[in-house]
Amino acid sequence: MDFLKGIDLQDSFVLGWSYKNETLVLNLEFSIWPESEYYLSPKADEYTCYRKGTLTFLNVSDVKGLIEQPEVKGTQDLDGSIDYGNIDYFEHNYPFFKIVSSFGNIEFESTAAKLELRT
Repeated sequence: MDFLKGIDLQDSFVLGWSYKNETLVLNLEFSIWPESEYYLSPKADEYTCYRKGTLTFLNVSDVKGLIEQPEVKGTQDLDGSIDYGNIDYFEHNYPFFKIVSSFGNIEFESTAAKLELRT
């Protein structure tokens, strides 16, 4: 998953997630560093580049440990936005994935993943 080069998932913020129709979508505020092709100069109050977007897994099967979003308590930030912490652990050994975060200790299989950033 070369597109994750220079993206620190442990410093990225989980904004939400959904799983339906064999698609797992993680809404994130990505922590992006200079070695990433997606890096932009940080804003004045940021120590690195942060950009919102999605990490989408396609053709997902054998999902274990995923907690439904309404069951997880988020944290309200000073600006009023809600996040669900960070991704504590991310492992991929195609086609197997493991993600540990507030939304569960998730294990699943997926045939493809893609990153999309908002402008």
